This record gives sequence, structure tokens and C-alpha cells, in this order.
Amino acid sequence: MGKKGKKTLITIGSVIAIGALILAGLNAYLDTRLEKLDLTELEHTYGNQRDYVLEKSQQSGNLILLGSSELSSEVQQNPKNMFPNQTISSGVTLDGVAYVQSLLHSMDLAGIKRDGTANKSDTFKLAIVVSLQWFYNDDIDKNGYAANFSKIQFYDYMYNKGISRENKQYVCQRTQELLKTQDGFEDVKVFTKCFENDNIISKIMYGVLSPYYKAQYEILCLQDKYQTYKTLMSNEISRTENNSDTKHINWEKEEKVAQIEGAEAANNNDFFVDNEYYDTYLRENINSLKNSLSDEKLQSKEKEDFKNFLSTCRDLNIEPYIIMMNTNGRYYDYIGMNTGVRTQLYSWVNQEASKYGYEVLTLEEKEYEPYFMHDVMHLGWKGWLYVDKKITEHYSGQ
Repeated sequence: MGKKGKKTLITIGSVIAIGALILAGLNAYLDTRLEKLDLTELEHTYGNQRDYVLEKSQQSGNLILLGSSELSSEVQQNPKNMFPNQTISSGVTLDGVAYVQSLLHSMDLAGIKRDGTANKSDTFKLAIVVSLQWFYNDDIDKNGYAANFSKIQFYDYMYNKGISRENKQYVCQRTQELLKTQDGFEDVKVFTKCFENDNIISKIMYGVLSPYYKAQYEILCLQDKYQTYKTLMSNEISRTENNSDTKHINWEKEEKVAQIEGAEAANNNDFFVDNEYYDTYLRENINSLKNSLSDEKLQSKEKEDFKNFLSTCRDLNIEPYIIMMNTNGRYYDYIGMNTGVRTQLYSWVNQEASKYGYEVLTLEEKEYEPYFMHDVMHLGWKGWLYVDKKITEHYSGQ
């Protein structure tokens, strides 16, 4: 190699070294600043949580509650208003929005436990609310998956040393399927193809492109911290403010309150759903909804995604508390999905989780209980209160 070539290599090496030092300095600065801020407001915000928030929530001993649109329920019994309480000292972090299902939550797990070294003695609390609606049709909603897909959490998963290659290949294969027709994910599509395939060309391409993907991952991690810091600073939240007071809950009294609140809010229809919801989404369409789901068999590819979630939990030695949410039985009878189909799914979820020794709270028996659901598919006054109580009992050893 000539002098010119050596100088070029030295220049490139210097640029890389300087860039690495700058990234390290920014990371250290953000870590120092973030340590002084209170994450509680973000932890209670309905949405897809940032990696930094999830990781810090786990480290602080918070209960991390994974789910989808039911987490947005504005009833007073929402978990964000019920933890910590006199029985369980953990705060709660809500994670998930509509269309976030098992596959995306598997990636959440990798972000929570990035080093993959979790062990069963860790005081780790994680629960997931599984919805029957996740299992509609032949596959999950591709647009919903794309809208909620996170590159940083995808890389969390792929670079996590605790997760098996088999599970990583599954996530790559599914991501290819779901993002195939979606724009803006070309780098991810290349990554998934290179990683999933075992042929020599794919292995060479993966090796060549690895520095690019790892650099992108590091930058995404820095951006994640910066955006968290920016959001917190905009709200001027500090650790000196007590945003996580312990709630002293009289469960029997709260059950009466939930009954009263439900009765007041849901009294203009035979489904016991919130009046405003009924007037907005059901009243004008009620005749056309009759028997509209009579052909639904709940055989979506979500079933395989759920198995991947369970397997990822095993890889990371996380023992999730699985809450198999019920439906509004009166409404689902009306739209024609018979109880046999629903019962079969409840049983399947229980059986799959039991293979790993995970405890399941199945709410099937609550399908016809008034005010348990806020609408036709989301937990409501009595529903969230019941789940809050069961989570408290589960993690307090009662």
C-alpha cells in the first residue's frame, strides 16, 4: 500500500475514532441529565414506550404492563391510577397502543433486557393483556404493524445475546412478510433477508453490512435518549416531585364505586357498553352488525407470533403474567361469534402458556358481567379493577 493509501486509512480511522468519542460523550451527558428526571409521567402515558423508559422502569422495579388499545381506557380504574398501592410497592409502566400485538411486544422484551442476562431471581414484574381481537382474520394488520414498528427495538432483538437464533429468524421472516409492501423500511428488509438465509452470499452480505447496521443502532439508541430527555424537559418534571404516591385501596369499596360508575355511564343499551361509545359506533350500524362475525374462526398467524413471545420470554428468563382478556359476551353473541370459538381460543392461550409454566388469568367467566367491559372489547370499570387486584395478588404472593 502506498503512502497515499495509508494516509487515507489513517484519516478514515481518525474520523471513526472521533465520531465514537463524540457519541460516547453525548451518551454520558444524557445519562447524567436523565438520572435527575422523573419518568413517572412518561411511564403512565398511553403509547409505545421508548427503550430508555422501558429499561429504566425495569431497573427501578416497576411493573411493566404490555397491551394494546385497552391501555387507553380513561376509567378511574386504569392501572396507571392504582399502582403503587399498600400491597405492592411497584409503580407501573404502560406500553402499547392499538395494533401492537405479540410480535412487537417480543421486541419490547429485548429492549427491556438488552444484555440478555436476566435470571429468575430478578425482581422483574411483567404482565401482558392478550386480546381476542388480535386473532382475527388470517394475519395481523400489516399497516398497523408498520405504523408501530421500531427499528431500535428490532435491533435490540437481533443483537440480544440471550435470544435464540431460531427466534431471531422467526422475527426476520415475519417482518419480511409484514413489511414487504410497506415503504421506508428498505434497510430492515435487507437485514432480515441476510440474517434469515443461511446461504454463503447472505452470510457475506451480512458480514459486510454489519458495521453499518451496528452504527445505525448506536445512533438510534442515542436519539432515543435524546428524545426522552427532550420530552421530559418540555414538561419540566424533576425527581423532587412525588408523582408516584402509594394508593391505599379498599378493594371492596372500590368494587362498589366501579359498579356505580359503570351503571351511570352505560345505561342506554342492552350491551352494557359506555353510552357515548354506543351512540358513536353502534347505534346507526346495529342492524348490519347482526351475525357479522359468524365466519370468524380466530386462526390468525398471531398464534405463531404469540408462541414466539412465549419463547422469547423463556430465552430471557422472564416469567410474564398473562391476562387473557374476555370479550363483551352479549355483543359477541349478537355479531355471531359463538361461545365455542371464543372458548377454544381462551383454552389455547392457557395451554400454550402452561407449556412454559407461565400463569394465566383467563377472564372468560366475566364475558357477561355488566360494567366489566367499557365497550365491546376494552376493559372497563369493573374489569380494570379486577385485573388490578389480580396483578397485585400475583406479585405480592397472596
